[in-house]
This record gives sequence, structure tokens and C-alpha cells, in this order.
Amino acid sequence: TVKGIVLNNEGAIAFDSKPGKGSSVTTLLPKAKTDRTNLDAGFADSTWLDSKSVLIFTEKSLNNLISLMLKKLGISALTSLGGNECVKTYKENIQTVGLVILDLSIAEFNMEKTFRTLKELSPDLKVILLNAEEQKEEEKFYTESEISGILIKPFSIKDLANKIESAK
Repeated sequence: TVKGIVLNNEGAIAFDSKPGKGSSVTTLLPKAKTDRTNLDAGFADSTWLDSKSVLIFTEKSLNNLISLMLKKLGISALTSLGGNECVKTYKENIQTVGLVILDLSIAEFNMEKTFRTLKELSPDLKVILLNAEEQKEEEKFYTESEISGILIKPFSIKDLANKIESAK
């Protein structure tokens, strides 16, 4: 949730509502810790993914954000917005998808069913799970041998690059 992400990052949310006047929400976040390390130096050329793409299944805005991060790392992305769409996209691109990122925090989809279907199609498929800190309970459905890692939201491009690199 937005509240969970803000609070996990030492931020705060304030709400103000006045009848007949409307409501406002103020979100306060601490200043970002800047890391000027060149994240993509050599990463895209030496990645185990080679010319394979990453299939992402999360909500639209996060799909777009992760796609941009992957592009910066020199990795192409495919996106999907539903479990059936994710499986269909994977089947259509099975030869070119090297990794799938699934978001456990999307409540309206049966992520475990999507995961199991993908693994039936390709038992050795590399899958990274996205999760929010406050939703760790969802991880119990997956064994360490089935997944290639868990990435906790929010995350940086460096976190994403490291998780992809460790998934090989």
C-alpha cells in the first residue's frame, strides 16, 4: 500500500478534510540518498540474460517504472496486467523471455496460479517476486528452489540490477 511504502521509508502522510471544502493529502518523504555509481556500466553487456527480455506482471504504473529501469540497464521488457495475459504473453514469447517478475501485492489476481502455470510451461524459468514489506505472509506459497529471489518494494535500479544478476 502507499501508506506502507511511505512509512517503511521514514515518511509521513497527513490528511485534511473539511465538509464542503474538499480533502487534501500531504505525503512527506526523506531526501533520497544519492548513489552516483554508474549502475549500468558493463551490466547489460555481461548479463546472463543476453538478448532475452523480462516479462513483468504488476500494476500499470509499476510496469512502466520497471520497464524504464530495465531499459536503462539495457534489458528489454514485456508487460502484462493480468494473470491470463501474463501467461499468454509468456507463451507467445517463450523463446525470448529469460526472466519473469511477478508482483505478489496485486490482490485481485491469483498470483500463485499464474506462477504455477508459468512453471508448468518452463520448470527452469527464473522468477523474481515483488512484494511489500508488510505482505511477507504471501511468500509462504513459494519455496526457495522455485523462485530466483524476492525484491521488496520500494526498490532502486541498483536493487533491481543486483536481484537480476543474482537470479542466474
